[in-house]
Amino acid sequence: MDMAHFEVLREKVNGKLCICGGEYGREQVDRFSWFYGALGKVPAEVMFVCENPSLTGVRLGLTQSAPPDIESQWGGGEIDNPAKRFRPVLVELGLKDAPAQGKGGWHCYITNVIKQANIVSEQNTKKWTEKLEEARVWADVLRWELEAVAPKHVFCVGGNSARMVRFLQAERQLPAFVATELMHYSARKSDDEVRQRRRCHDS
Repeated sequence: MDMAHFEVLREKVNGKLCICGGEYGREQVDRFSWFYGALGKVPAEVMFVCENPSLTGVRLGLTQSAPPDIESQWGGGEIDNPAKRFRPVLVELGLKDAPAQGKGGWHCYITNVIKQANIVSEQNTKKWTEKLEEARVWADVLRWELEAVAPKHVFCVGGNSARMVRFLQAERQLPAFVATELMHYSARKSDDEVRQRRRCHDS
């Protein structure tokens, strides 16, 4: 991976967190030097844009047996949705080399609209206007990533990230591109349902 890109990204993110990140932002800067909020290949033809990182998930990274690093992102334990669903699908699609939890072999780029890690339950209770204000704060960083990654295809992971991206495009804070919405890997669907959709797609 092009670590120079990610070091610049973290500098941009930490600069904002120190100004407007509050208690959680300070924790993100001080405790999680391995956490960049983005992962993958630069440049890349395919880019995935999620809503925001989970602070609980980032904290859990410190409890793993091996010291966390940039590759620990969108991973976690075997029962965690990024590890159980997202990474294996990327391998199936040729967007990451096997094994799914292995280091390296990225053929795509993954990031977030909102770069500050938050508690999911607290984030979910915020008004939509509050979330859009957060998206505005981080729009310039996402725009910088888009310029650096230069993707041909952008996929928004979940409805919220798709709505945020389209809102920022309407405000001309992001360039015009087709933002294809995907079901979030944490959506409450059983693995049996996921397998059934794959079988229907393949038939």
